[in-house]
Amino acid sequence: GQPANLRGKASNGEVHPTGLGCEDLGRDAHKMQPPDMVNQAESAACLSFHNWQSKKRTTECSLAERLKASEELQPAKPGSLFTNQTVLKEKVRGMILKEEYCVANLYHQSGFCQAVLRNSTFEGVTQFIIFMNAIWLGIDADHNEATVITDADAWFQVVEQAFTIFFFAEWLMRFIAFEKKLAGFKDIWFALDTFLVALMVLENWFLAAVMVITQSAGSMTSILQSSSSLRLLRTLRTLRMLRIGRLLQAVPEFLVMTRAMLTAFRTVCIALCFLIALDYIFAVALTQMARGTSLASFYFPSVPGSMHTLLLAGAFPDTEDIMRDAMSQHLIYWSAMLLYFLLTTITIMNMMIGVLVEVVKGAQAVEQEALDTKGLRDTLLAVFDTSNPAGISVSRETFCTLLEDDRILHALRSCSIDIMGLFELMDFIFMDDQRLDLAGFVDVLLQLRSSNTATVKDLVDLRKFMVHELM
Repeated sequence: GQPANLRGKASNGEVHPTGLGCEDLGRDAHKMQPPDMVNQAESAACLSFHNWQSKKRTTECSLAERLKASEELQPAKPGSLFTNQTVLKEKVRGMILKEEYCVANLYHQSGFCQAVLRNSTFEGVTQFIIFMNAIWLGIDADHNEATVITDADAWFQVVEQAFTIFFFAEWLMRFIAFEKKLAGFKDIWFALDTFLVALMVLENWFLAAVMVITQSAGSMTSILQSSSSLRLLRTLRTLRMLRIGRLLQAVPEFLVMTRAMLTAFRTVCIALCFLIALDYIFAVALTQMARGTSLASFYFPSVPGSMHTLLLAGAFPDTEDIMRDAMSQHLIYWSAMLLYFLLTTITIMNMMIGVLVEVVKGAQAVEQEALDTKGLRDTLLAVFDTSNPAGISVSRETFCTLLEDDRILHALRSCSIDIMGLFELMDFIFMDDQRLDLAGFVDVLLQLRSSNTATVKDLVDLRKFMVHELM
């Protein structure tokens, strides 16, 4: 390469391969060539430089395209087993900064239905009715043994009809209030209400009317009552509990728990897959080992049976009997109970343990902060030989005197305060010869504990200190 003082640059900053820019080439050509050849030399030099510059740009574009293609062909990196909090925070921040979604924005700006739905009193009444409907579902499951509504007691029919009328009227008002009807079905709660109201209308109005019309045909009625579809429809009645989700929106803590469960879903699935893999490996081994013994007849009859035994004994040791009874009745009962135990015993209970640990850590930090503050305050009062905190004022000279007292040094060490760092920052603490009262002085001391993490405020204070020192 050329020495730095001989390298030439073009007017746009590009360097010729020879180390000389267009102007340098022209100037050198002017020195070396006769006067009649100067123009030709300058033109040739500039043409050579521009050709090289064009070739360089073409090479750069080609290299960028190849790099982009190679990145696209690379396999995707596997996701992390644990949640990246930084990514989650950025995602939540982006969601919050966006325009907040509100179904009321899809309503007409005028009209009776939209005015009722926007009313907070009506919203409160609706939430109360949803809560009462959830309570009623429990009462109905315990005391109503009728397959169809027409065979139930009168008070069961009255309550069911009242709930059906209310929810149908609410759904109809919401449908009328939407400015664009099809856009309303994009709202998840309206779509869910549409499905649930359709089930209620089908069960309590349509099927009830069919039963009344065919009441005279006893054979037809018995066929309808014994139909498995009616029992399935009654089972689907429990889906009305999904409306409780509208109540949970008013309680932020429930939303936090729900989002935490959804965030941990991938990690839980990976852990379950690992559990199933271990379950299968040991099931194969134990099935082979237990063959011909008394264990094989009940616990390890086959590989699926061995996996079932190991799963219940390892993951749900307290529910083995009820899970076996459920399996003996039907697979759907076993699946429903397994899902429940996965959500409660494994997920929610472990989340409660994590919450309790965080609460204990937070309480411990608060108590430690209170003990450090009180101990440092009492030590300062003892050194100043006073019981009135309002009469204490700390200056630069007073601070130097305090550092000579062993009681102060012991109190600072017990609070994990960096004494040397505190001494070096003395000019910043007492900037412009200011004086601090007892509360402000204790607060400054506790901010310099080694256990504290740096914050934005600390960086701003450091910047002010550097500016003050350099000015």
